[in-house]
Amino acid sequence: MTASRIPCLSLWQPWASLVVQGHKRIENRTWPPPAWIIGKQLWIHAAKRFDAARSKALAEEAPDLAEVIAECSCDCPGGALLGSVTVVGCASWHQRPLGLTQEQDLDATFDPWFCGPWGWVLTDARVLEVPQALRGRQGIWWEQTPEVLR
Repeated sequence: MTASRIPCLSLWQPWASLVVQGHKRIENRTWPPPAWIIGKQLWIHAAKRFDAARSKALAEEAPDLAEVIAECSCDCPGGALLGSVTVVGCASWHQRPLGLTQEQDLDATFDPWFCGPWGWVLTDARVLEVPQALRGRQGIWWEQTPEVLR
């Protein structure tokens, strides 16, 4: 029997934790998601890097997000698989939305987490009970399904 593989995306902290906890429903990228991931589960990996400068700046720009960012920043594991989300579509200021209605695209582009150019819209956030130590990579990458998920 061969082990299945799961698609993963590494994010700096605190963004990875905020995504899997369902607080951050938009993941900003410089590239749109591949069409095959729309409607599919994507596993979120927390990189070892913590984006202190950007998280502080965002908390100042959007005071309503400051408390969530502060709470999440206290205990952010790095170098681990944290959980999963479903990528339901992608919003953009300059391109036609992928997998979204015009209304959903408008909602996403006005979401306080959206800063473009591409905003992957995420739902169904799930947190693993115990983060799984794992080395990350750039872009979407494939990993053998950890034993805890089988």
